[in-house]
Amino acid sequence: MTTTLFTNAHIATGEPGSTAASTLPLQDILVTDGVFTAFGPGLAQQYEAQGGDLAAIEVVDLGGKLVCPPFCDTHLHLDYVFTARKPGAVNESGTLFEGIQRWSETKSDLTVDEIKQRAKIGILAFFKTLFLERSTVSGASFFN
Repeated sequence: MTTTLFTNAHIATGEPGSTAASTLPLQDILVTDGVFTAFGPGLAQQYEAQGGDLAAIEVVDLGGKLVCPPFCDTHLHLDYVFTARKPGAVNESGTLFEGIQRWSETKSDLTVDEIKQRAKIGILAFFKTLFLERSTVSGASFFN
């Protein structure tokens, strides 16, 4: 049996209306054989109180870093960069179906060169933000 205790994690709440920066106070996460078994503050003390030996498990101090829900398909469509600025391109409902419809309508008048240029702008903006401005999330630098 493999057990890992992650301590001092900022956990994104995912509550309706919350933002990515909306987190609970620092929490701990206990994982046993790849399964999340407990969330909450002070799990190290609880683990020991229940007869567990902290020296026998891996303990990882996340130092306040943000933890997001698993199974997130985070990706970016570089061919779509900056196209929402066009009239009628905004996905008002936020649904996948409207997004597909808006993109279908929007891309019809874009050239391959325009799409490549938008992708280059998006990539440069990302790296500028990440490396030159040393962006922070919830006060923690990406360079911790």
